[in-house]
Amino acid sequence: MSGFQGLLLIAVVVSATAAVFDFKTGLIPNQITYPLTLVGAIVHFSLSVYVLHGASVGWVLLETLAGALLCGVVPLLLWRSQAMGGGDVKLLTGLGAMLGPALGLQVELYAFLTAVAAAPILLAYRGVLLVTLKRSFGLLLRPFRRSKDSAAADTPLTELRFGPAICAATALVAVLEWR
Repeated sequence: MSGFQGLLLIAVVVSATAAVFDFKTGLIPNQITYPLTLVGAIVHFSLSVYVLHGASVGWVLLETLAGALLCGVVPLLLWRSQAMGGGDVKLLTGLGAMLGPALGLQVELYAFLTAVAAAPILLAYRGVLLVTLKRSFGLLLRPFRRSKDSAAADTPLTELRFGPAICAATALVAVLEWR
């Protein structure tokens, strides 16, 4: 097994652990995300310098930081608008630091696509698909209405846990990138 394959395997194991916690409790513990970000960045940096013997240490450091920043910016904006949990933001940031910007963004894209595909199925299973669609349509039309107070604004939004989608996306990227 190469170092890159080990990195992919670690990413899958960590994201699977986070997905189990997220599925059961709705939270991804900091004991998973903080070490992932720190150790992932160190491992990515070390592996990149070791594999790319003539690589500039500065460029590898920049790539490691870019992975964390690029993979964390969109989830951070979603967290600020209360559309995503903080653990999901930290998990995606840590995966970006560990895998680099290219694979980190690939994981993020596949996670969002997985969530978009799974959401209608989960909502239908819970029996709230039509209510959620009606509420979403009301929120979409809200800026065009004269009255700012509507029933759609008062009802709580449906919660979908994102950790399992991140795990599925990480596993998919690992399978696609396994060499």
